[in-house]
Amino acid sequence: MSSLGGGISNTVLLIEWPDDSFILKQPLKQLRVQEKWHIHPRRVFNERDAMQFANQLLPPGHVPAVRFSDEENFVITMSRADRRSVSWKQQLLTGQVDLSVAESVGSLLALLHNRAAGNEVLKQRLGDQQILIEARVDPYFRTASRRHPDLKPIINDEIERLLGTALTLVHGDYSPKNLLVGPDQKLVIIDFEVAHYGDPAFDVAFCLALTILGAARFRGQTVQQLAAAKARCGTRTSATSKS
Repeated sequence: MSSLGGGISNTVLLIEWPDDSFILKQPLKQLRVQEKWHIHPRRVFNERDAMQFANQLLPPGHVPAVRFSDEENFVITMSRADRRSVSWKQQLLTGQVDLSVAESVGSLLALLHNRAAGNEVLKQRLGDQQILIEARVDPYFRTASRRHPDLKPIINDEIERLLGTALTLVHGDYSPKNLLVGPDQKLVIIDFEVAHYGDPAFDVAFCLALTILGAARFRGQTVQQLAAAKARCGTRTSATSKS
C-alpha cells in the first residue's frame, strides 16, 4: 500500500497485490488549505455515481471503474489507470504540448456532454447542487465577490445563471491535472467528486482557463500552450451550444 497524496481534498491510496491493484479514496472534511473550507464527505458517493454514469456514456477505458464503496466510512475504490500514464498537466509543465492530446480532451468532453444531455435519470441522481456550491460557488465565486465588491453584481448574476442551468452531466473539475494520458495517448478522466447535472460551459471554461494560465506562466511556450487551448475548444457540442 502506498499513498498517492490526494491533493488538498482527499486521502488516496494505491492498494497492490501480486495479481491485482486498485485505488482507495476517502475525502477530507477540512481541505488542506489555510482557510476554512469544508465540503461534505458524501461527495465521494457523488463521484462514485458520476463515474458509473460516465462509464456507460463513454467508450471503455476512459473512466475508472468503481470496485466497491463503504457508505459508513465514506470510502470508494476504483480501478487504476495504466501505471505508465501521466497527467496532462505534467506534460504541459514539462513543455510537451501535443495538439492531438488537446483535441482528444475536447472531443471526449463533448461526447460526455452530448450523451448525457437530457438524461432525466442522471438529472435526478446528480441534480443536488450542494457539492457544487460548497466546492465551487462559495470558495471561488462568492470569495471573489467579497474581495472585489465592485464586481459583486456581475458575479451574483453569474451564480444565479450557473445554478439555474441544468443541461447535462458536468465534471466540475475538468482540468489538466485530472486528465491522465496513457502511453497510447488514450485519456482517462479522474476526480468526479464535483460532478453534477448543470451547465456544460463550466467544464469548457474551467479547462480553458487553466490552459491559458499555463501559457501566461511559461512564456517560452505561449504559442504552443495557446494552440493547445484552441484545439481543446475546437469541437462544439449540442449541449454546450445551449448555454
